[in-house]
Amino acid sequence: MSKASPGQISLLTHGLNGAEFVRDFTSPTPVSEIADPPSVYLVNRAEHLHKALSLLGQISQRTGFQMAAEGSHRPELQDRYHGQVDRVVKGARRNKNDMITGSKGEFSKAFGRMTLARSGLISGSEADELTHDSYQEFVKTFADSHNRPQRDAFRKQLKRNQTKILAERQHNQAS
Repeated sequence: MSKASPGQISLLTHGLNGAEFVRDFTSPTPVSEIADPPSVYLVNRAEHLHKALSLLGQISQRTGFQMAAEGSHRPELQDRYHGQVDRVVKGARRNKNDMITGSKGEFSKAFGRMTLARSGLISGSEADELTHDSYQEFVKTFADSHNRPQRDAFRKQLKRNQTKILAERQHNQAS
């Protein structure tokens, strides 16, 4: 396995959950022999994943609100929103769509889609497909209200990793 620079992780050798994976990108050079593999800074990755997780939580809230407005809670919501629940639902739907787009964008940055595409190891469409597939797995793992404990635990892990990397960086710069 090629060594990434300190504070970086190779995008082609680790999955989102940290497990190693091998993927045949039909590269003429085996990924393990690439001197400078595409990578993303772990601190930036953590920031983007944190934002994507937060957006997934907000998407879940909007979805719950829409379901409540279409169900038995509608009269209560009509009272709360002074008869404007349909307008509020429309705004929630619009916000939810914006949040979905934002979550995908943040995940794409965390995943390093552009770095992979620019590397020349795979095509842009292959990078898109790989990012899309990984995002779907990310959503399956962390979206919806019943996945909140997983989102919260992953957020804490990201923060711990960020703090550790930044502390190591400061220590190395001081040395």
